[in-house]
Amino acid sequence: MDNNFISQVRNFISPESISDLSSSTGESADKLEKGFNMSIASVLLGLANQGKGGLSTIFNQAKSHFVDSLDGTGQAPPLKGVFSSLFGNSSTEVVSSIQTHSGLSASATNSVLEQATTAVFGFLKNLSPNFDLDAISNFLSNNKAAFAAALPMGLSWAGFGKSSHAEPVRPVVHEYVKPVAPVKKEKGSSMWLYIILLLIAAALIYFFLRGKDVPTTTVDTTQGVIDTTNNTNAAVDLTSREMLKVTLPDGVVIDAYKGGIEDRLVVFLKTDYKKLGDQKLKDTWFDFDNLNFQTNSAVITEESKPQLANIVAILKAFPDAKLKIGGYTDKTGTEAVNIKLSGERANAVKKSIEAAGKGSQVEGAEGYGSKFAKYDASAPESDRVLDRHISVSVR
Repeated sequence: MDNNFISQVRNFISPESISDLSSSTGESADKLEKGFNMSIASVLLGLANQGKGGLSTIFNQAKSHFVDSLDGTGQAPPLKGVFSSLFGNSSTEVVSSIQTHSGLSASATNSVLEQATTAVFGFLKNLSPNFDLDAISNFLSNNKAAFAAALPMGLSWAGFGKSSHAEPVRPVVHEYVKPVAPVKKEKGSSMWLYIILLLIAAALIYFFLRGKDVPTTTVDTTQGVIDTTNNTNAAVDLTSREMLKVTLPDGVVIDAYKGGIEDRLVVFLKTDYKKLGDQKLKDTWFDFDNLNFQTNSAVITEESKPQLANIVAILKAFPDAKLKIGGYTDKTGTEAVNIKLSGERANAVKKSIEAAGKGSQVEGAEGYGSKFAKYDASAPESDRVLDRHISVSVR
């Protein structure tokens, strides 16, 4: 199958809606066309990677929103939420890649993706009016390579599989290496080798225990003061996180990740942290490590709510503690949009805590955009993702 499927899906997007989108966003028709083409191929490829079981879940979610209301042209209100479910933690990467390759703004990219997702489901309903999962699954599987081929190189790795754009295998070149005569070991050389290794090990131990960039203060979790000069926001290894039970002073036990925000925040609150002074506290932040939002929005995902509930439980156990919430983005996109989005997300967390009855312990919420981002917009996604987070500071 060639890229004809894109034009078929585009038939489910009315010219009027594209014209309205161009007027409202100020984006050119050329950029919008690129955005729609990449979005359609991305959604179809994302569906193809779901498998039959995943498709059943996605379609059940979509049907309640618009499937039964689609008319003969497939027009319906923009479909929200399904794109996030489709790509999960890779949603931000997919959106960023589409934005970069199309040249659209962040808000325009989000609107294009919503309309493209809606159109894809209209196209699939036209393909199988009863949404027969076997038929749709076979169609998606058989044309998976065509979907991938319609994507630019930079989108082929954006969180949903490589396929036909995978890095070509390079031939192995065997260079001639001149043989080296074996070195005759002299008596005592082994002993000297062991001594050198021991000295290196001792130096490494000294570095890690006394190094300039590693905090050395021992924390007394009942009454001591913790030195938060360094590594306050040390990254948590998300690939091999260990669960643990954290017991709060009021006897409540919460489930958390070892080294996660709850673990580190409770340790901090058990110290005499107020002795650090106002400025030190303002410079000390703890990153959420299991908090996500729907793509380009401030809507907190369902999977993030347990960690927010844990923060509320911690505030109840430490009634004297107050938090400031900060939102941060990477350097992609315009700064005005970044500040707005980061502020909306920080306030969404604040409202969630207020709704749980602990709003009096939240001093405020602020979006900093990319002001404190460490990586350039051109940096790999694995770096830029570290700049996108919500954090709390104890006051």
